Amino acid sequence: MNLAIRGIDSSQVKWNNEGSFLNDSHKDLKAQLCDRNPPYNDIDWSGDQLKTDGRWKHGTPPAGSANYAWIQHFLYHLSPSGQAGFVLAKGSLTSKSSGEGDIRKSLIEARLVDCIVNLPAKLFLNTQIPACLW
Repeated sequence: MNLAIRGIDSSQVKWNNEGSFLNDSHKDLKAQLCDRNPPYNDIDWSGDQLKTDGRWKHGTPPAGSANYAWIQHFLYHLSPSGQAGFVLAKGSLTSKSSGEGDIRKSLIEARLVDCIVNLPAKLFLNTQIPACLW
């Protein structure tokens, strides 16, 4: 619906029941722009099956949270001059569980994070938790 309202061609949008991590419909896509609101804090993202995936350039995301898997998935699909912007739970800024702190440090040291904007709680209708824009 969002694409249709803005007159954006949606002919390349593909749906799959396995999800973006297990069945990457656009394996070779390198985009100039990635604008996303992924299902953050997702604990059922098949992380145990993807421990050696080539998208994890900055560290293996924990099986219990897809936040850093989404970030690296987006980065994997960016062209060299591409830019990404996405919404995540505010906890993604401080979590150190299962290597998330190390992945975040690697992203920052690689100068892949331009800025982060904190958003207030209750901003979105589907969740009460505070979020942030990366």
